[in-house]
Amino acid sequence: MFHGNILLKYIFAEGKIIPRIQVVKFYVKERNMATKGKKETFENRLKIYSAAAAGVLAIAPAAEAAIHYSGAQNIDVSSGNPNRIIDLNNDASNDFIFNYVAGGGQFAIGISNAASGYGHINNSTQHSDAARLVTNYSIKNVLVAPFYWSNTVIDTLNGSRSVGSSSYTSDSLGNFNNATGFIGVRFHSENCQGANYNYGWIRYQGSTPLGIPGVSGTIIDWAYEDTCNSPILPGQTQSNSIPTLNEWGMIVFTLLLGGIAARMLRKEKQEKS
Repeated sequence: MFHGNILLKYIFAEGKIIPRIQVVKFYVKERNMATKGKKETFENRLKIYSAAAAGVLAIAPAAEAAIHYSGAQNIDVSSGNPNRIIDLNNDASNDFIFNYVAGGGQFAIGISNAASGYGHINNSTQHSDAARLVTNYSIKNVLVAPFYWSNTVIDTLNGSRSVGSSSYTSDSLGNFNNATGFIGVRFHSENCQGANYNYGWIRYQGSTPLGIPGVSGTIIDWAYEDTCNSPILPGQTQSNSIPTLNEWGMIVFTLLLGGIAARMLRKEKQEKS
């Protein structure tokens, strides 16, 4: 059970004969200390690996959400609030203007660009009406007909116009008459200039009562993609995140550390048994 060299070392140490029971106790003590040393070494290694993993995570840049959502806004556009300016990315630069227009027997709400290089999606070259998009339509640089980017004119959202002398109809102007939908937009920012744009959407609800010129609208909310030229879906408020190469590297590294730790635990159990 005991190694001969251990027995000899302690029985005849310093020319003295030591009782066997003391040798046994000493050997057990030495074995426990050795086991404890292995455990401490294992724990120290785990601490080193954990510190290394934490260091990698600390060095890696934090991923930012690519889509920025405004939250509920519910901004009224009407005869009482005829001009509403929207700054989508809060950079103190006006992006779009919602206007209440009345005159010539016509009452309408329209959208226009507050600066050059901005645009919104239309679907009617004849009536200059802003398009009401569905949720699965990708807002991006190249659009599918009949949609196109409008960069200069005021385009109608909802409105009514006179028919005869005193009556009004609610289905003559725009695509948002008594309807809620999404306006596709694009704009320049500090990081996106020239042929590069940020793409986004504005949710709008139009109200066009029958028989009276009480046209109004509500700017409900909006969102935009902060990465240049990246498309966005109407109503989308969060990014569909895919890990970057750096993030994949950290994931693999963490899995490797877990595998090493598991193997060391199994080895330690085998040595104890």
